[in-house]
Amino acid sequence: MRRNAKVQIRKIDDEIARLAKLHANCPDGRIWIIRNGHSFKYFQKFEGCPPVYLGKKQRQLARDLAYKKYLELRMQDLKAERDALLWYDEHFSARNDRAAKYLMENEGAGLLLRDCFPIAQAPLSAWAARPECREAKNQDERNVKCMSGHMVRTKSEASIANALFVACIPFRYEDPLALGTETFFPDFTIRHPKTGEYLYWEHFGMVDNLRYRKRWISALNQYAACGYYPYVNLIATTETNDVPLDAGQIKMMMEYYFSK
Repeated sequence: MRRNAKVQIRKIDDEIARLAKLHANCPDGRIWIIRNGHSFKYFQKFEGCPPVYLGKKQRQLARDLAYKKYLELRMQDLKAERDALLWYDEHFSARNDRAAKYLMENEGAGLLLRDCFPIAQAPLSAWAARPECREAKNQDERNVKCMSGHMVRTKSEASIANALFVACIPFRYEDPLALGTETFFPDFTIRHPKTGEYLYWEHFGMVDNLRYRKRWISALNQYAACGYYPYVNLIATTETNDVPLDAGQIKMMMEYYFSK
């Protein structure tokens, strides 16, 4: 099972356990609600017994019974989601990522197939093909080669670059961007292939490290102060030692931002 699936399932199990504790403290019986003109009448129902009317003084009991029903339905939803994740992880996700993994993990194949994924629009293609900026610090750390020919700093950045390249989405690596009085070098400056709109993709790769996390939060604040927001025009992905970036996360982001 992939680590991301394990994390999601663990969160679902924790939430089910939390809701089960709340459910255990709910009163016996079930809620029965009948519309009465513009208002409603509430009843408590036990198996095999006629419903008992709950008047205004018993509104708290009615509320608790309605909450009990909600909790039961919510737990059913979560269990169904858990089952779906297990099925997806077992039957679909691993096979579905094979093509992406082949390109991401096989540099030789990626270089052979470069010409199979041309950027369609000439102006955007010319923009993406301009000479790379070399102003960002620590240029010697660019030692991972991508299908596009770019040299990037990490395997995760290479995975993002390869996904963009295969999708024919024009991008530039570590181009300067003025944010207030500071100059940032976003991992990827992107042009939407249909609209030409600029988007920026930052991958934060060590968010389980306190020192790095402070820089990450500061960077997001700076972006937001200058009008760049996640899920609007800023793509932000993260990973930790236990939960690395995978093809599924990249695919999800690509579909959200570029399938419109």
